[in-house]
Amino acid sequence: MHAEYLAADLFIFTSMRESSPTVVIEALAAGLPIIYMDHLGLKDMVPPECGIGVAVRTPRQVAEDLAQAILRMAGDAEARERMGAASALQARNYLWSRQGEELNRLMLQVLDAQP
Repeated sequence: MHAEYLAADLFIFTSMRESSPTVVIEALAAGLPIIYMDHLGLKDMVPPECGIGVAVRTPRQVAEDLAQAILRMAGDAEARERMGAASALQARNYLWSRQGEELNRLMLQVLDAQP
C-alpha cells in the first residue's frame, strides 16, 4: 500500500464516522496533503498547514466545498508540495516512541498534581 501513497498527489478522506483513522496517519507519513471532513477531531490530526478541512453542515455544502478544495489543490502544485512537507513532519507526532513520551509526560503531570 505504501507505493500507492507515494504515487498519489493528494489524499482525500471523506469518512463521517472515523475519529482518528490510521489511513490519515499513513497519508501524513507519505507526505501527502490531505482534504478531510472537519469534524470528530480530525483537525487536531491534520492542522491547516497539512491540508484542507471541509466543514460539515449540509450535504450540498459539503459536496460543493469538497469539490472546491479538490480543484484548489489540483491546480496548485506549490501548495501540494508545501502541505506535503508539513504532513511528513506532522506524522512524526504519531510515532510510537513519541506517543510513549507524551503518555509519560501526562502521567508525571497528573502525579505532580496530586496533594
